[in-house]
Amino acid sequence: MRGPYSVGTELSPDGRYLLIADRRVLDLTTGRTRQVLPPRPRAQAAGAWSADGTRIIYVDDRRTTVVSWPSLTVEASFPHPDHVPVEQDVALSADRTM
Repeated sequence: MRGPYSVGTELSPDGRYLLIADRRVLDLTTGRTRQVLPPRPRAQAAGAWSADGTRIIYVDDRRTTVVSWPSLTVEASFPHPDHVPVEQDVALSADRTM
């Protein structure tokens, strides 16, 4: 469930995976974690799943990055023109464009 706040974790649409701190994904069936992107100490980053669970979008104070799941291929990465608060909701469009 999404609300007007972020607790740093988000469940995948199929309920199997959990986005956790340091840009990792926890497999809830095996207990194993995968590093999605290199960790950035002291940088706040918020992650979100696409509606179909095939992408993860990360937003931090300098950059937005879209990663394919489970291949971990970076599909797009772009800097923000100005500071964008991490708490701000981000999402991918339903037609899979950015």
